[in-house]
Amino acid sequence: MRASQIMLRCPRCETELVVPRDDWDPQDAVSVLIVCLRCDDGDFHAPRFVNADGAEVPAIDTQERT
Repeated sequence: MRASQIMLRCPRCETELVVPRDDWDPQDAVSVLIVCLRCDDGDFHAPRFVNADGAEVPAIDTQERT
């Protein structure tokens, strides 16, 4: 996986997909835990960013971006 990419991972079915990073992805994050469309039950699911050590990384506050 390249530095310009990040891994999307569904915590329910464990499906993984490598995608290009977005501007709001934290620099230290290597993966994003988010429920996939197949497992989505209609509830609101927030992404959780994880670093290489498996620790959660705080999301970037998009309200502060200019």
